[in-house]
Amino acid sequence: MASATDSSVLRSKDLFTLVTAFQAGWYADTRILLPLFSGKFAVVRQVGVEATEAVAPGGGLLCTSDESLRRFDKVWAPWYDTHHGLCGVRRLLRCRDSCRYVLYIHACCFGYVDVVMELVATWPMCTKMPRYLDLSAWNGQLHVVEYLQEHQYDECATTAVDWAARHGHLKIVMFLNGPVTPPEHCTTMAMDWAAEGGHLDVVTFLHHHRTEGCTTDAMDWAAQNGHLEVVVFLGTHRLEGCTTLAMDMAAQNGHLEVVQFLHDRYAHVGCTTDAIDLAAMHGHLAIVQFLTENRPEGGTVDALNWAAENGHLGVVTYLHPQVYDSHAVTVAMDGAIQAGQLDVVKYLYDFRVDPLNMWALAIARERRHRHVLEWLHWAMNPMSHQVQPDGRGCI
Repeated sequence: MASATDSSVLRSKDLFTLVTAFQAGWYADTRILLPLFSGKFAVVRQVGVEATEAVAPGGGLLCTSDESLRRFDKVWAPWYDTHHGLCGVRRLLRCRDSCRYVLYIHACCFGYVDVVMELVATWPMCTKMPRYLDLSAWNGQLHVVEYLQEHQYDECATTAVDWAARHGHLKIVMFLNGPVTPPEHCTTMAMDWAAEGGHLDVVTFLHHHRTEGCTTDAMDWAAQNGHLEVVVFLGTHRLEGCTTLAMDMAAQNGHLEVVQFLHDRYAHVGCTTDAIDLAAMHGHLAIVQFLTENRPEGGTVDALNWAAENGHLGVVTYLHPQVYDSHAVTVAMDGAIQAGQLDVVKYLYDFRVDPLNMWALAIARERRHRHVLEWLHWAMNPMSHQVQPDGRGCI
């Protein structure tokens, strides 16, 4: 039997703590983080790197998605706040040193500059990891950008200004432009992306302080997203102009004022038939009318077909008188039948000259558009019922 002295030694708290310090595993207060560092956390994507490109050893954990990072931060932030900040981080790293990869990218993206400083000070490989200035700029973490730039830890960063501009982080764009010496490099993507996102302040700054300029993508993308002020600024102050994609996409997305501006300023560029076709598809009647009355490109029969299929009766009634091909009415009505657009079917029925398409009726039956089938049955056999169907499958 063990003596009382032996028993007291085995029950010693200090001895137990010393023994467990040499054991592998996780501290109790860090176990909540364990699932976050599994292989499932990594997603194939790295800023500025194509998914098909090779990633450096350990870099798999740098290839993470925004959603993964948000899930990580949702657990990490309260843990960090309640476990004494860097002390908790150091305990975590004693459990699993490979956690550094995830901590590095998370700290850059979410602005934990103290964690960045800790990793830089204790992890020599950290200074060789690529793109963390880009990551910080991309996510608007000015304090991290300032620290990394001041200590020149990232010689690989080549697109920090581009990424900051894309997400509208004007202060970071301004910082990287100066007092940094020499100013950080950027490309035409900076203004293109800023215009796409509607960040007029960034576009204005880049126009006045950088020489890279932009491409026609800037106005095309701004027009597509309805950023009228950006489109006007680019049209007034820059010479790159736009392509037909600008008016086509603005029409598709219902941005009438943008379409009108482009027509007035870039009439020679114009649009394609896609402008009316896509506007009709999405039910933008005012744009269809404007383009029809002011532009020579016109549309195709797809405009009527797509409007009918999507149930845009106002567009259908506007376009139909301009269609002189009776077969086009048949195709449009067939699409409306298959999609269950009863109001459109009712309108086009009186103009149809071809027999009903059995295939269209079969599709409608398969999709359970009973209200359309019953109305068509009534319309073709008006004496078969005393009351017209109410459109809800009832007589």
